Amino acid sequence: MYGRNKFFDYLVYRIIMRNPKLRGWIQKLVYPVGEKNVSLLGQAFKIDCQSEVGYYRASIANNSNIFFRDEVPQFISFVAALSPGMIFVDAGTNIGTWTKQIASLGQIVDGLKVVAFEPHPRTFQRLRENCSELNNVQLHNLALSDRNGTLDFFESTTSGVFGVTKSNFNDADESKRLRIAAVTLDDCLGDVGNIALKIDVEGHELEVLRGANGLLARGALRVVFSDGIANESYREFRGILVGAGFKIYNARTRGPESADESYHAIIAVRNADGVISR
Repeated sequence: MYGRNKFFDYLVYRIIMRNPKLRGWIQKLVYPVGEKNVSLLGQAFKIDCQSEVGYYRASIANNSNIFFRDEVPQFISFVAALSPGMIFVDAGTNIGTWTKQIASLGQIVDGLKVVAFEPHPRTFQRLRENCSELNNVQLHNLALSDRNGTLDFFESTTSGVFGVTKSNFNDADESKRLRIAAVTLDDCLGDVGNIALKIDVEGHELEVLRGANGLLARGALRVVFSDGIANESYREFRGILVGAGFKIYNARTRGPESADESYHAIIAVRNADGVISR
């Protein structure tokens, strides 16, 4: 309702917001009366749709927008597992929503640094501009996989589904296919330790994790988040993490992982860290 222009906002404030009876009458016409169960930030709440109308409107935005419904709760889970001196590695950073937010936390969390990977050339340019004022971020216009070389990526109408795996969301035009240089996390990060890793790479999650076997073996990975892991690769993905001493949680709810989902969004934390306990 707000933000269209200052004059409209002023009229709403003068005519409606400062007239409680008129506001209440309009509110009952527009919004349901009574209690309702809603979802906010990945958690269930019971609200009264009239007296908590702001939360009701927020729940509508939450359910209709994937960023608010999925990414914000996942981000909260991930940030809760960060600790001083960590290196956040963002595999599939896109324009940098996670990279920029976590890098800015470096002002509060001592020694927090970011290493981000985005394969799409044009998206990478926007990422670089978005992070231009941050001095604790390294950006790489590279793909990540289980071996060094090149990968064929499928172009799409949106940068969010640019990936190695062909899907219904990718355009069929072969002229839009791009060949991108790829590296492994083991080769790229060297002897870096105390890593919190986010993997969001449109169907190539398992290959990225395989490329971090060395980091896993020497205990460098402390937290791993991944979104959208397909069922066909999830068993191996999960097995790698459990075998390396991680405990796995649902990234949206922070509860137990759900085995019946068509794809999985998980956060895994090394048991010895005690960052998340049950």
